[in-house]
Amino acid sequence: MIIHPYTEIAVLSYARATDDAQWFIDFLSDNKITVEPNSVLAQAIDIMQKLIVWQKDESQVPTILDTKGVMSKAIGSWYLICCIREASKHPRFDGVIRLLPQLASENPIMTMADKSSMPRNLSFELETGCLFLASGIEAQSKPEPDLIVNYSQENWNIACKMIYSLNPVTLGDNIEKGIDQSLREDGYGMVFLGISNRIDHDTFMPILDSKNEVMGSFRNKIYAEKLLGTTFQKIFNEVKEQGKTRFDALIREPRFRGIGLIAHTTCAIGKTFSILSGVGLLRRDDFGLPYFEGPEIRLMKTINDTAQTVITR
Repeated sequence: MIIHPYTEIAVLSYARATDDAQWFIDFLSDNKITVEPNSVLAQAIDIMQKLIVWQKDESQVPTILDTKGVMSKAIGSWYLICCIREASKHPRFDGVIRLLPQLASENPIMTMADKSSMPRNLSFELETGCLFLASGIEAQSKPEPDLIVNYSQENWNIACKMIYSLNPVTLGDNIEKGIDQSLREDGYGMVFLGISNRIDHDTFMPILDSKNEVMGSFRNKIYAEKLLGTTFQKIFNEVKEQGKTRFDALIREPRFRGIGLIAHTTCAIGKTFSILSGVGLLRRDDFGLPYFEGPEIRLMKTINDTAQTVITR
């Protein structure tokens, strides 16, 4: 992995994007999955294959090009493909294969906000399962809880919930259901929240002049990460407030070890585009409960490390 000395972000290879796109096309074919021709994912794969051409010859770039939309699709799908490609190297990758058909029609790309749908929700489960597998951690998809993870010689029951609504009560509903699901089986329980739909993605690729499509950018990743952190903090506060009245009894169960948050966006930094990923954890002591550090700290650090590097491995 090469880190740019000024922007401090990983340098993305568009040549690798072409390779990853072709790998994914072959992978889908091998698994007899057909992506609908006009779907968001099909468009994104097509763009991934053109990035290296556009980089080498600017005359090939379409005159009318929605740069923001194009790069969100390309880099978001590229990230998802990298997660799947790395996870496929794990001997237990078959544990999440049942989720692959969910990619075929609805928008599975988390760097773009979109409406709630079952395929999109299950795509988040697939991405999360692949992050575990890409980290060397065995994960298996189940109807409920969504993922069974084997870590630190224990089973971890993971309920995955995509968050779409701005209503804190709806957020509390999802978490309450997730905690209940995660505690139905033996082992530890956690809820993973996908909060990419709560991000204002436009602020990470700001258009300064829409007529001439002049786009602003961050000087380096520090400022972008701070902005992403404000979304995390807002949701942290909402979850803790809901916890006071909604799921206080459930989180008192010692087997429940916390609430993880995952988000992605495409970001303009310096003169390039990159994926910006965030991973957070609300621990038991964030809800005022006694806390003894458990394996969940190392688990979330491992997932964060993979989320930050999977696209450049």
